[in-house]
Amino acid sequence: MEKSSTERRIGLSVLRIIACTAVFAVHFGQRTNLSGTLRKITDCGSLGVFLFFVLSGYLACLSWAKKYDDSRSFGRNVGRYYINRLARLMPLYYFCIVFYFITETFIWKDVPNDAYGLYWLRYIIPLNGLIPEESYFWSNLGITWTIPVFLYFYLLFPLIIKVFNTFRRSIILFIITLAIAFAVQKFLGGFLSAFTYFYTFSLGITAYFAVKEKKQDRFFVLIAIVMLCSLFRFIDKTYGISAVFALLIVALNGLSVKNCIFCKTISRLDEYSYTVYLVHGIVFCGLIDKLDMNRYLTAVIAVVGTVILSLIVHNAYEKPVALLISRLTKKKNN
Repeated sequence: MEKSSTERRIGLSVLRIIACTAVFAVHFGQRTNLSGTLRKITDCGSLGVFLFFVLSGYLACLSWAKKYDDSRSFGRNVGRYYINRLARLMPLYYFCIVFYFITETFIWKDVPNDAYGLYWLRYIIPLNGLIPEESYFWSNLGITWTIPVFLYFYLLFPLIIKVFNTFRRSIILFIITLAIAFAVQKFLGGFLSAFTYFYTFSLGITAYFAVKEKKQDRFFVLIAIVMLCSLFRFIDKTYGISAVFALLIVALNGLSVKNCIFCKTISRLDEYSYTVYLVHGIVFCGLIDKLDMNRYLTAVIAVVGTVILSLIVHNAYEKPVALLISRLTKKKNN
C-alpha cells in the first residue's frame, strides 16, 4: 500500500520540483546576465511561483481530507493543522530572516529606510503582502515575498474548506477570489496585495474537488473559459497560465511509476524543494549580489552554493526543528 501511494503522488512531486527549478532558473539568469533565447527561457521561470500557489491549494485539500476532515472535532483539527503547516513553513523562513538581519545590519550595513517605519517588524510578523513598500529590500528581501502569501492562505484555509467544500462551491470561491484580485489591484494601491494571488489557490481547490467528484469534464470547461479570457486579454495572462497549471495537476495527479529507484529519487528531490526555494535566496541575495564576480564564477557559486547550503540547512536545521516540534506537540496532547 505504501508503494502504490508513493506512485500516485509522483506527478505532484514532479510538478513541485519543476516549480522550484523554474524559480531558481529565473534568478540564475538574472545574476549570470544570460541573453537571447536562454534568457527568455530562464525568465519564464518566474511562472514557477504560480505553479507553487496552485499546487498548494490542491495539496492543502488533499492533506485536510486525510488528516483533519472531522466535523465533530473541527476546532481541535484546525489547531493541529495550523501547527503542522506553520512548522513546515515558518522555521526556514525565520532562519533566512535572521541571516539577512545579521548580515545586512552588521556586515554589509546597507539597510535602507522603510517608508512605513516597520523595518524588520515587516518580516518578523510578517506584514509583507498586507502593507506595501516600494523598496526591494523591504518588499522582497531574499526572495521571500511569497511566504506571507502562503501564510495568509493557510491561516484562512480551514474556514475556506468548511464553506467551499464541493466542486460547485469551489467555482464560486474562484469567482470571489477573482473579484477580490481585481478590487485589490484597482482600489487599494498596494495594500493587501497578497490577496491578489488567492485565485491561484482557488484553482488548486477547484482542481481537487473536480478529481474527487469526478467532474473533470466540467473543470476542463472552466479552464477553457479562463484561458480564452486570458488569450483575448480580458484578464491578465497569468490567470490563463495558472489555469494551465491547474489542468496539469488534474492530468498528472494519477501518474503511476513502477520504477522504485525513480520514485525514491523524485521523493528525495521533492523533500528539498522548499529548502532550495528559500535557501537559494541566501546564496543569490546574501552573497552573489554583494560581490563583484564574473558570470562563470557566479554560475558556479549559484549552483554549488545552493546545493551545499540546502543540504546543510535541511539536515542540520529543518529536520531537527520539525522533529522537536513534533515531539513537543505529542507531549502536549498526551
